[in-house]
Amino acid sequence: MIFIPFWYGAAVMMYHTIIRREEIFYFYKKCVSLYRGLNRGLTNWRMLCIIVDCYNSCIIQ
Repeated sequence: MIFIPFWYGAAVMMYHTIIRREEIFYFYKKCVSLYRGLNRGLTNWRMLCIIVDCYNSCIIQ
């Protein structure tokens, strides 16, 4: 469980270092809110799918 948030945070920080746009930051904050609001009952693979899907939507935007 510790590895997933670290990987997600590192990936997002690396991405923001390369491309800095206000829209990206806005979507990142939405992603963080979604991530923090996740239920603990979710399985690891389900949580990972949500995080990856959210991160991909940030990249597309």
